[in-house]
Amino acid sequence: MPDFTYPPPVAALLAFGNPRELLPDPPPMTDEEIAAVDELLRTDTLKKHDPYPLQSLTWPDYRAGGIGPEHIPDLLRMVRDEDLWESDNEDDPASFAPIHAWRALGQLRAEEAITPLIALLDPYDDWDWFKAEVPEVLGLIGPTAIAPLAVILANPMHPMGMRTTAGTALGKIGRMHPDARAAAVTAITDVVTTTLTSDAPLNDLRELNGFLISELIDLEETDALPLIARVFAADHVDESIPGDLEDVEIAFGVREQRDTPRPHYDIFSRLPVSDPIPPSSGIAKPVAAKKDKRKRQIAKQSRRVNRKKK
Repeated sequence: MPDFTYPPPVAALLAFGNPRELLPDPPPMTDEEIAAVDELLRTDTLKKHDPYPLQSLTWPDYRAGGIGPEHIPDLLRMVRDEDLWESDNEDDPASFAPIHAWRALGQLRAEEAITPLIALLDPYDDWDWFKAEVPEVLGLIGPTAIAPLAVILANPMHPMGMRTTAGTALGKIGRMHPDARAAAVTAITDVVTTTLTSDAPLNDLRELNGFLISELIDLEETDALPLIARVFAADHVDESIPGDLEDVEIAFGVREQRDTPRPHYDIFSRLPVSDPIPPSSGIAKPVAAKKDKRKRQIAKQSRRVNRKKK
């Protein structure tokens, strides 16, 4: 049974329920937006697009409910509560409590949460909510998380999902904290550089570089283009993630249009991404998740698309 010994106001998070149900229904698409999507599907245009926009702007302000720095230990306990994590009952509001707890830790800029959250990267990286939100939580907490995330990213012994989530978190920190941008970029480009001489399986290197190049695009790190061109030349990039080199140059704004026909990407790469959380109402806890499912979902979400608007 879940641990209901949390004190108020932390105990209130046990009743918040599915975070999706706390959001207002999106407005209907306008004729212009529908036309833009039709044009996107027709032309298969790719451009920079952050698959994980700043979701935290839509989160409830947990501090308004009385949660403050003094509650950080209980929030951390809730995040690590195995009974809550392992609950498969999506009708039980308490099963979503860890999500609300880590959001609150991000809003509190709780540096004490960095190590516990990073420790969960491996066992819970297959949980869609975790993959989508914890990088942003670490981004909210800030630059102190860069060093431990860089260690995770650089270690080839860690699972690929753990490393790509660390890379996403570094990108979030760099975008949310301009003073830390250079350090985040260095942590990412250092790892991209090592893939040129690594003896790791080629498919792993290509997947990792695909995600990291996507982060460099979102960081608008144009100075990384020579390095990016080198890893493309070495065939060390999964092009289904950021696109090919011409797509990447267009995303950086250094190229206006392609010189060659665009390679065929699957149909999912042509769909706009508006919500990083899969639409399923299920909890999709890690106890039932599988690696191949994660790879398909996250790779699909990480492809860059251009949603044109008039």
